[in-house]
Amino acid sequence: MINLGRSGCKIVLDNNVITKFSSSVSYNNRLLEQYNRQSNFRGQFFYTPKVFDFVDSEVLYNFKMHYVHHKNFNQFCNEGSVGEIGKLFECIVSFIDHNFDCSYSTSISEKILADKINSLYTKNEEPYIKFLIENMICKIPIGYCHGDFTISNMLLSSEFYLIDFLDNIFDSPLFDLVKIRQDTYHKLYFMLSKYDYRSNICLDKLDKLLLSKFEEQIHSHEYNCLAILNLLRMLPYMKKEKESIRIRQELKKYETYITSRRKVN
Repeated sequence: MINLGRSGCKIVLDNNVITKFSSSVSYNNRLLEQYNRQSNFRGQFFYTPKVFDFVDSEVLYNFKMHYVHHKNFNQFCNEGSVGEIGKLFECIVSFIDHNFDCSYSTSISEKILADKINSLYTKNEEPYIKFLIENMICKIPIGYCHGDFTISNMLLSSEFYLIDFLDNIFDSPLFDLVKIRQDTYHKLYFMLSKYDYRSNICLDKLDKLLLSKFEEQIHSHEYNCLAILNLLRMLPYMKKEKESIRIRQELKKYETYITSRRKVN
C-alpha cells in the first residue's frame, strides 16, 4: 500500500513495516528531524511507533517504523466507549498541560519570526501578514511540542500513539494547542476525513475541555497570532481550490480580534 501525505512524502506499508520517504531533496533534513524527534520521544500520555533503519545514502532520505493496528478518529468515536473517548481527551489535555508546566517564557527572535511570516506573503493574505508584522510576538512559552499535534497524527487503539513529529520555528506547547484546535475549533480534520456526526460532537466536547483548561492561553495575543500563522502556513499545501477557500474562511474568524487589537493600538 502506498500513500502520499500533504507534504508529498511517500508512505509504503509492507509486512507490518512502514517506510516513509522524503518528498524531495530539500525536505530531507526535515525528515531527519522528524526521525530524531520520534526516536527520542518518551511520553507519559502517548506512545509512538518504534522507528529504525534511517537511510541518508539515497537521493531521498527514508526510514522505517513498526505499523500499529489502530482505528481512525471516526471509527474510534463510533465504536469506542464513553470511557475510552474520555481517556483520549484526558491524554490530549494532560499532554499539553504537562508541557506548559515544563516550559519557560522567553523573548524570541523577531527577525526569525518576521522572515517566516514574510515567506508566506501573497496578495490575498496581505492584511493578515501586515497584522502579524505590525503586532509581532515578543515572548512565548518555550518547551516541548510535537509540532503537528492534530487528530490525524494520532493512532488510536488500546493505547494512543503519536506520529509525524515536526520541527517548528520555535518549540512551544502553544503550537500544539493551536494545532489540536485546528481540528476541534476549525474542524479541519474533516478536510482529510469524511464528515461524521459523532466525531463532530466529540470534537466539540474536546474543544470545550481545551477552552476550560487553557482559557488564558487561548485568549492571549501570542495564541491568536500563532493561530493565524498556522492557517497561513497551511495554504501552500492545499491541493484543491475548495480547500484554500475553506482555510481563508477560517482566517476570517480572527478578523474581530485583529480589529480589536488595532483599536487598542
